[in-house]
Amino acid sequence: MQVGDYKLRDVDVKGKKEKACVLKSALNEEYEILLDKNGNPVPLGKGGAGIVYIARRASDKKIFVFKEIIAKDDDAIKKQIRTNITNLIEKPLKYRGKEIEALVKPIDVVDLKQSKHFGYIMEYVNTNDYMPLPKIQSTGYLDAEILSKIMMNIACFLDSIHTRGKVYKDLSDGNILINKETGAIRVIDCDNINSSSKYETQTVMGTPGFMAPEIYDTHTPTQTSDYFSMAVFFFRLLVNVDPFLGKKHKGILHDKDGFKQIYSTDILYIFDSQDHSNSIDGHYNDEIVKQTKNFFYGLPEEIKQLFDKTFWFFYGN
Repeated sequence: MQVGDYKLRDVDVKGKKEKACVLKSALNEEYEILLDKNGNPVPLGKGGAGIVYIARRASDKKIFVFKEIIAKDDDAIKKQIRTNITNLIEKPLKYRGKEIEALVKPIDVVDLKQSKHFGYIMEYVNTNDYMPLPKIQSTGYLDAEILSKIMMNIACFLDSIHTRGKVYKDLSDGNILINKETGAIRVIDCDNINSSSKYETQTVMGTPGFMAPEIYDTHTPTQTSDYFSMAVFFFRLLVNVDPFLGKKHKGILHDKDGFKQIYSTDILYIFDSQDHSNSIDGHYNDEIVKQTKNFFYGLPEEIKQLFDKTFWFFYGN
């Protein structure tokens, strides 16, 4: 955001006066974003598609999130992102007659005329209650019942999107927040959701490590590639490591070319039953190797076979 995109105002925060920038939305609502000591809006986080800020609605002081779309210079892609958001605002996705609760929904659009960007207001998710998978795994283990609920909720979310002819396109451990007490999920990125038609302008390809191998060449996510991403998420959830990052790829840079080699052109499942050149032995320390093997070999045989079918039968040599 730049000066000219917003107005400055003194706002009351817990009895103290603070400086804030004030954005006006398409629905004529005002949203306040606090400034730092240098007079810049304070970001909550930054990703590939934009910058996220905490925004307080002036009319009732309710907390929301504002995402400024900044990453795409292509006018067609910007137009598609805006269309995706507008469609979700005007026609919220429903499943069996009810709005999809897992999806963190957009509620309003904001134009930033000075910077020539735009963004949208969406629901705020309390990150004390909902956390990304890596953070949850750093605090301990989840029991089997919670693991089952998490997987069921993610599968149901994708099914609810797909039955409407949509593709999510970026299922990853950064876009799904989990309540570790209940297994409930919140999906926080919605601007990439659009039609599964190959003629639809694509907004994102996905996140390296979760993208299906063919996406590196076709650049076109599909409902099938959504399911591949889901399988990767489930493997990380249950086994706590990347299903393709083994000793074969040790030392390869994690950049654009490196990701394509690891996850597409030279992809190999770490528990491939025939080719053991990408095993985790020697890639991780002995404690992690032992823990990973205990997790994996402790899974029901049916689950291991499903991972084999997804990661070896379709994508192996």
